[in-house]
Amino acid sequence: MPNSNNQYKFPQRIDIDRCFSEKPLPLDFVLAGFVVGTVGLLTSPGGAGKSMLALQIATDIATGRDDLHLGVEKTGSVLFLAGEDPANVLHQRLHDLSLHFSPDDRHKISSRCDIRATLGVDTNIMSDRWFTWIKEQSKGRRLVVIDTLSRFHHLNENDARDAKQIMSRLEQISAEMNASILVLHHVSKASAMNGEGDAQQAARGSSVFVDNARWASFLAGMTPKEAKDKRIDESNRRKYVRWNISKQNYCAPVTDKWFERSHGGVLVPASFQSISDKSVAYARQSQTLKSMVAPNDDFY
Repeated sequence: MPNSNNQYKFPQRIDIDRCFSEKPLPLDFVLAGFVVGTVGLLTSPGGAGKSMLALQIATDIATGRDDLHLGVEKTGSVLFLAGEDPANVLHQRLHDLSLHFSPDDRHKISSRCDIRATLGVDTNIMSDRWFTWIKEQSKGRRLVVIDTLSRFHHLNENDARDAKQIMSRLEQISAEMNASILVLHHVSKASAMNGEGDAQQAARGSSVFVDNARWASFLAGMTPKEAKDKRIDESNRRKYVRWNISKQNYCAPVTDKWFERSHGGVLVPASFQSISDKSVAYARQSQTLKSMVAPNDDFY
């Protein structure tokens, strides 16, 4: 469906000679590998915490603190369209998050983040009215968050042609407004049940969503095997989630980022002591005890 304000916009020719002769500016990344002016995905099973993660990404960009260590390098304005949670839930999450910020950080978040609860509102990006509104609201934004994809259209996500139309609309907004659009999306039931939420093609619906996105990341719960490897009790396993990039075209691979759910579901970086580290620590502790009990080596 054409944009009513600019029905025919043809692509400009790339100046090849200029590309050869001039050194390009470095790419501008909103997150690691996520280039400004492109569409990216954040996928996970329901209840994994992707909405909270996206909200914290928004506050990281507003403050420039990069508390999540996902590669935020510049501050900017964020539009967050929350289609799954009512205003009172967003209020609770923001209040819990505020406990981690200074008054100056809170002011930055308040002035740079435009958060809107669209639950119960028939938001449809395929209609000219909503497409134009979202595009206008995206002007000057560094990041636009769509939470979640299924709440912003009426088409069939399993149909490749419908998926292409949806992605085309999002790409048009990101390109014209030079804003990155982070789309939250669920994984398929099969992927969730089989513990394959971290696979590139785990996203629900047509593969077009992942194929056309220039960047895709995932959030997955800790598996029993991962808990065993990290010496986490089964009773605490569900407190931990893992994030990484499943598709990217513009940077080197990154390592897994583990988060622990703290008060109110706020995600904080988690660190785990490896078995080898624990062995070294135990050996050092044992040696210290020996020296305290018998400083003379001949004792043993």
